[in-house]
Amino acid sequence: MKKQNGFIIPLVLMLISIIIILATSIFQKGSVFVPFMHTVSQRQHAKMLAMSGVHVAMSQLASPRSADIKKKAPEPAKKEGVGKEGASQPSVSPQQEAQNLLAQLLPSLNQWQTYLLKKDIDGIDGKIQISIACEEGKINLNQIYDFARRRFKGEGQPTGDWKKMMEYVCKRIQKSMGISGNVFESFEKFFKQRQSKVNDATELLPLDTFKAFARTVFYNPSSPKQSERPLYLLDLFTVYGSGKLQPWLLSDSIRETFEMKRVEPMDEKEKSKMVQELVKKFKPSVNVAQDWNTLFQPLYGIEFKRLFKGIEAFFTPSFDPAIFSVVSYGVIGTVTQRVYAILERVRHVDKEKTWYDVKIRKFYWI
Repeated sequence: MKKQNGFIIPLVLMLISIIIILATSIFQKGSVFVPFMHTVSQRQHAKMLAMSGVHVAMSQLASPRSADIKKKAPEPAKKEGVGKEGASQPSVSPQQEAQNLLAQLLPSLNQWQTYLLKKDIDGIDGKIQISIACEEGKINLNQIYDFARRRFKGEGQPTGDWKKMMEYVCKRIQKSMGISGNVFESFEKFFKQRQSKVNDATELLPLDTFKAFARTVFYNPSSPKQSERPLYLLDLFTVYGSGKLQPWLLSDSIRETFEMKRVEPMDEKEKSKMVQELVKKFKPSVNVAQDWNTLFQPLYGIEFKRLFKGIEAFFTPSFDPAIFSVVSYGVIGTVTQRVYAILERVRHVDKEKTWYDVKIRKFYWI
């Protein structure tokens, strides 16, 4: 009888090996796909929460709560117009509007506001963190330099000389960030070489002396200790606003450059007491040189005589801020999505009714 070759067993072993390889591959892909899709889902939900944080900030700016001060309010004058229940509706004076906005901003300016979400109440377990800042509490790059004449505004003048101011600011930046090069020299060269206004403060990043800001572009109020907190590029500079600094609403990094007390957590009772005292003293127009020690020293922890000489010329006396920024974090599990937005507060007047609309001017995913 002719002898047959034994090929069945090797063939079966080969098929089993192929099946094992395929099964292993499918298992590995499946084991990666499930957590990956879970992460993708968390990321999308975190993005939605981050966007929601921007809208929370817009709501606060559009409708600030009334200032809580213990003094008798004047009797409202009777005016034409009937409200929901037939009673005349007194209008709020511009000073009261400004006072309400200040009372809204001071307790949480440049600090985290945290909103915890629960699934049984909000439909999702997560967290929203927002931090509001005023763009008019930062240095507007387009308002300090005369691009037509190729020189800093006020240069050579006894007051309001932006060149002297920026020399001082750049020296403070150099010290705080540990930069070895001459920051002002490169800063001035940047402007002299430009043919047009700055579109965004991040255009400073390619400069060698500003590369130290590569990791600190957007403000982060999480650092607990002042000594460990760096300066943040977009917390120092902006391209929005009227050009002069708003003394009530200075940014955290600007405070550092002027050697003021930086933002730090305070006891709620102590903070509430300080805010109430400042709101009581609020004036719609201030003389910075005369009013500093009364109004702003409790806020910034520094006497006027210790500030940069002639600094009062760089502050606006009126309180009418319109441009703000907000850092918003959406957190789901271990996933965090971050947003930075520039907001504009627009005033509308219709007969005796006044209201505010808040618009998004610029938006960054960070």
